[in-house]
Amino acid sequence: MNIYLYLNRFMTALADYGLMFLIPLFVFQTTQSAQLAGLAFTIEYLVKVFFSPVAGLLIDRYPLIKLMSLVNITRAFVSILVATGLFILDGQNNQIIFALVVTLSVFNGFGFAINFMAQETLLTQLIESKYFSKVQAKVQSLEQTALVTAPIIFAAALSIAEFHWVLASFIFIFIIANMALLKGAKQDVFDEPSDRLLSLKQRLAANFSVGQSYLFNSKPLQRIVLSTFLLNLIYGTLLAIGAPAVIGYFEKDAGSFASLQTAGALASIIVLIMIVRLSDRTTPTQLGIIAFVCVSLGGFISGFANSFEIFVIGAMLILGFDGMFNVYIRTRRMEIIARKDYNKVMGLLMIVNNVSKPLSGFIVFSLGHWFSVLEILIFATAFASILTFSLKLFHTSEEESTLLENTE
Repeated sequence: MNIYLYLNRFMTALADYGLMFLIPLFVFQTTQSAQLAGLAFTIEYLVKVFFSPVAGLLIDRYPLIKLMSLVNITRAFVSILVATGLFILDGQNNQIIFALVVTLSVFNGFGFAINFMAQETLLTQLIESKYFSKVQAKVQSLEQTALVTAPIIFAAALSIAEFHWVLASFIFIFIIANMALLKGAKQDVFDEPSDRLLSLKQRLAANFSVGQSYLFNSKPLQRIVLSTFLLNLIYGTLLAIGAPAVIGYFEKDAGSFASLQTAGALASIIVLIMIVRLSDRTTPTQLGIIAFVCVSLGGFISGFANSFEIFVIGAMLILGFDGMFNVYIRTRRMEIIARKDYNKVMGLLMIVNNVSKPLSGFIVFSLGHWFSVLEILIFATAFASILTFSLKLFHTSEEESTLLENTE
């Protein structure tokens, strides 16, 4: 990957994490409701999860770079429209304001799903499998750098400007991302997909069939999917309770919420740098076990926290080692899934892997009447941890090799 494609990756990640920071914060500040903040989170992640098969289908049918460019343009346009609507309303009519923000969440979910699938597919085209762990660690480091800078930039922006002006600034982020994409893309990436003449129904059915075959016939893939589902339950619960916990439970301000995300991102960068150095001496499964144990520990620390500082320590473990777990699952998927089938299988896997994220938001929305947000995090962490290790979802490298031979 050249410098322009890295810039594109950074800018799209900056937009994704910026909106993930701003939307729940704005909803909670506007409505003072942890349940509505959780609902907004749920809606966005439902779109991200269930749009994934359609994203894979679009990648099959249309030129990759043109599709990514269209996504950038659309998201910029929607950001301006929603910002204009919020400016006109000027804080009046919370129902319409919430509807506008949810609309923004929906389009952010669409854009994220397509960009994620497209960028992962692009990596499979550009990177040899033996270098994939190192490249993924570097890309993850770049994305975590965006996660560090996004809260800092947008918290500072909120201190001097209203939310709608901050939201309007996203048009510049998407324009820069699009220019970098078009400048950095190689000509062969513009080639027409080979199966673009198939109907949408035929392509979706074919993709689902390929993904179903992998999922049902590969024991290693099944274990990866289930462990990812459970880890995302902890991760998603932390994201869903973030703003209510910081601003409501610990009575801090938006700057403290930004510092929480920044601390987590810095922890992730440190972890990912460590992965680059250790990748030659550890197996993907060892990375996965370390990551899951640390995320679970972080969930319990944050859940039982009696101060904001302790809550941040737990969150740093969750957010930091989630990046390590992502390297594990992406590397293992590359070992199992044939490159020609990658974007076909990923549509189904994205649903199964990530449905726990909107589920966690729905749990916060449903249980908010009876339990505190920290108690909900404890329940989610205990459930995920007990189930993961009782089902023995991780295997040693030798066991993985045997399992893979049996599925080929």
